[in-house]
Amino acid sequence: MADGNGQALAIGFLTLLAINQEGGRLGAVLITDERGVPQEFRVTAPVRISQVQRVIYGASLEPHVGIDIIGRPLLDKVEVKPEILLVDKPFLVGLRDAANWPVIFLRRVGETLSVGSDSSGVTVESKRTQPVSLEADPQYKDDIREAEELFRHIADSIDLFEPFERIEKAVSVLQIEDERFR
Repeated sequence: MADGNGQALAIGFLTLLAINQEGGRLGAVLITDERGVPQEFRVTAPVRISQVQRVIYGASLEPHVGIDIIGRPLLDKVEVKPEILLVDKPFLVGLRDAANWPVIFLRRVGETLSVGSDSSGVTVESKRTQPVSLEADPQYKDDIREAEELFRHIADSIDLFEPFERIEKAVSVLQIEDERFR
C-alpha cells in the first residue's frame, strides 16, 4: 500500500524503556515502511527520575515523562512522518495532541483485562498475530476507523509487535556501547 503520492507507508513505533534500577526512562521511535524495513530510528537521552519527583508527581509521573518530556520532543525530531504511530503503553495515546496522525495503543487481545468499553477501541485479526486491540485517545475517535483501515492493509505483511522488540534490542546494544544511554 502506498500513500496518494506513490510513497510507501510509514509506520511509527514508539516506546518508553526503563534504563536503570532507579527507574530512569528513555524513549525510542522506529519508523518503518509497511514491510517493516527501517526508515528512521531515534532515541532520547535518559531521563533520571528522583524519589522526590516520584512523590510529588505520583500517578501523573509516567504520563508526564512519557508524553511531555520524552514523546513530544522525540516526535518533533522525526524526519519521516508516519501515517500512524503505534505505542505500547496506553497513556502514550496522549501524544495525539502533538501528532498529525493517529496514535494507537496496540496490545494483544487477552494481555490485559478491559473494563468497560467505548468507541475509542476495536479488535481486529490478522494472519501474522493473534487478534489485537487498537485503542485511541477518546477525543480522537475517528482515529480508530483510520487505524483499522491501515491495519487491515499492513497486518498481514508485518508482525506489528516485532518492531517494539527490535527497539528494545537496539537500545540494549546502545547501552553496552555508549555510556550516555545507561
